[in-house]
Amino acid sequence: MLHQPINTVTGENEYTTTSTYIYKLPDWFIRETDMTASGGKPCLVIPIGTVTDGASVPWWLWSILRLRPDGLIRAAALTHDPLYGQRGWVYGESSTKRAYFKNVEPESWHLSRKLVDRLFLHIMLEAGMKRRRAWRAYLGVRWFAKLHKRWSV
Repeated sequence: MLHQPINTVTGENEYTTTSTYIYKLPDWFIRETDMTASGGKPCLVIPIGTVTDGASVPWWLWSILRLRPDGLIRAAALTHDPLYGQRGWVYGESSTKRAYFKNVEPESWHLSRKLVDRLFLHIMLEAGMKRRRAWRAYLGVRWFAKLHKRWSV
């Protein structure tokens, strides 16, 4: 089972990480991005103090979709939000951005929205979310971004 980040509620639909969250990237992701490991397993690091809205699921859909912003979707949302916020640009450890890669070369990456969304789906499934529920959340993210013209890649 995937380790979930520890967040505190800091506002309405707002959560802040209370510790740095490190997610070890899956092999398929490393292959598709042509990353080269340098000094350990490639990771995505979300620094302490990162603010997220959790899963951006309206409260009236929680019971229909069986998703809560603070449930099994937490790790997926915490990694997905900064990648969207950075429009797919992720940098190395020297970065001051919200999310950065550790143990990879080269220093910067531009990820497609589709790849970021696939990682979101992968993390939900790794966390133990039921496949049907995870797919609903994944399709919701794909649809919402397209509808609101967020990050056209």
